[in-house]
Amino acid sequence: MQPHRKATAILLCIVLALAACGGKAYRVHPGAVNTFDSKAYDALLTWYGALEQSKTELAAGRIPGGSRTIINKTGAVYNSARAAWLAYRAAIRAGNATDAATAQQDFNRFQTEILSLVDQLTRLILSADVSAARPALAYTDSDPPEFVPAVERGNP
Repeated sequence: MQPHRKATAILLCIVLALAACGGKAYRVHPGAVNTFDSKAYDALLTWYGALEQSKTELAAGRIPGGSRTIINKTGAVYNSARAAWLAYRAAIRAGNATDAATAQQDFNRFQTEILSLVDQLTRLILSADVSAARPALAYTDSDPPEFVPAVERGNP
């Protein structure tokens, strides 16, 4: 196994695992409605960064072309998780516990799907023979944006 592919896959796993779990000393973000809201926000930012980096790596040919399908599917699930998070925040602010619980369950289900897709992508990267560079993730302080699918070269 080539070291750069292993590093890319390991980094992707670590980043997404960190988004899925929290430490004992977790501090809720200012403006968050509660701990779940804050942790979901962290997860969304992390997933978005990993997805954008995956698109960059794909466009540069550093991960296999077959990754596109998994990246785009993960992006679609990310968008659904983001919508569930936004619905959760709205329901909490409106005092609607039933809708909040439904949105939280939806978010948790989407999180499980994302982690499964990341596992698939990691296996694909590790099994492929490509020349990959170690990715660097970038984060922002704004709300996580919607994911735009990776496109084939030459197609807008």
